[in-house]
Amino acid sequence: MNGFSAQENMAGSRSTRERLVANGEASVSRLPALRAVFQEAMSRFARGVQEITGDAVDIAVEEVGAARIGNMREIDELCGRAAIYRSEELRARLAVVASFDFAYAFIDVLFSSKISESFSRADRTLTAVEARAADFAMNALAEAFGAALSRVAPANFAFESVDQAIDWGSLGRKDSIVVVGRFRLRTHGRGSDILVFLPRTALDPFREALSRNLDAKGASQNPGWTSKLQDQVVKTKVTVSAVMEKDGLTLGDVARFNVGQVITLPISPTSLVPLKCGDRRLFQCALGQKDGHYTVRIDEFIDDRKEFFENILGLGGA
Repeated sequence: MNGFSAQENMAGSRSTRERLVANGEASVSRLPALRAVFQEAMSRFARGVQEITGDAVDIAVEEVGAARIGNMREIDELCGRAAIYRSEELRARLAVVASFDFAYAFIDVLFSSKISESFSRADRTLTAVEARAADFAMNALAEAFGAALSRVAPANFAFESVDQAIDWGSLGRKDSIVVVGRFRLRTHGRGSDILVFLPRTALDPFREALSRNLDAKGASQNPGWTSKLQDQVVKTKVTVSAVMEKDGLTLGDVARFNVGQVITLPISPTSLVPLKCGDRRLFQCALGQKDGHYTVRIDEFIDDRKEFFENILGLGGA
């Protein structure tokens, strides 16, 4: 059988998986840089989770290969959560699939304790917290993979959709070949998988770059170029916004807004408002005035760790 076999005991018994590299047509063995990209994505993902939890993450690139979409249906049997991301640069979609095992094992990683139990789709669906944790992991891995791939190909992956099953049609036809990276998370003596799928056609224009060996640390061989790049990065222009929010409105309320209408905000002179750059909350700021202008004074850093756990548990504000 070609492709990835899903006949695996959810409690961690011996796997009967076959290798992803099914034949010469689907082989990616001539693209050594591709595995380096997956390795770097794994490292970036592990560092990001460790920054939040404070604990090291035992995750490894278990396999990198390729297979036809028509031979990958068995993935549906172990899929607990699947997200699709779109890259305008590559004109292709990326899929990240978290197995049922991964969805509940990742809860253990986040909370540094063994609080989950093995189950399968026949037993129950994912809880809201498990789904949130899986979504966070998939988003983080997609971002890490995009950053790693950008060493050889321009790639930014924007979130498109998430569901309990993967939409294979979004990646291509049944006879299309996808590159597959399987990451294995180990916690409390058991392993679980999270997988990345990318159409091989998205990488074809960069075959020459992917056929070269990348150094393990991804270090530039040109110190002058690196210095220049860093210098330009810090000069990048960004826009920051101080946000005052009002909850409790409906779409109908907004549709009935009139010119001159006064909207009362739940903000007092002593309230703190978040300072954001894009979707990233950076600082809590105090409101003020100076020289006839409204001002905000940076009062404290936003605690990413606290914000993260509140979002996962559904406790965070809008």
